[in-house]
Parts: sequence; structure tokens; C-alpha cells
Amino acid sequence: MYTANEAIETVECLAFDQVRGLFTFVGSRREVIERYPGASIRELGEGMAVLPGLYDSHGHIMHVYP
Repeated sequence: MYTANEAIETVECLAFDQVRGLFTFVGSRREVIERYPGASIRELGEGMAVLPGLYDSHGHIMHVYP
């Protein structure tokens, strides 16, 4: 995961609060598991990355029906 933080530019693992829609922690996999032992883990595929803050804000409204 790319963080855009000069102190720690990339991290291995993150914790995400689905209710609030926020990242609650970033760090190593070990650190996340220690802080959130009951959390579910989702593995990204080889060569995949998380880039927070990038949104696809365009839509193809001609294909949307009322």
C-alpha cells in the first residue's frame, strides 16, 4: 500500500473500519494482527497495490435507466 507519507511511503498491511469507512492503522502484517486479532484478512494478488484517495469520479450516465 502506498501511503503518500514521506516517513513511511509503503506498508505491507492495513486495518479498515467498514462502519466509518476509514483506514484505522497501517504497518506490518504482524502489527495489524497484534492490534486487531479477530480481523479478517484479504490478500491482494501478486503485483497488486492499494492507492488510497484515487477515485474514478466519471460515469457513463447514458447507460443508467430511471
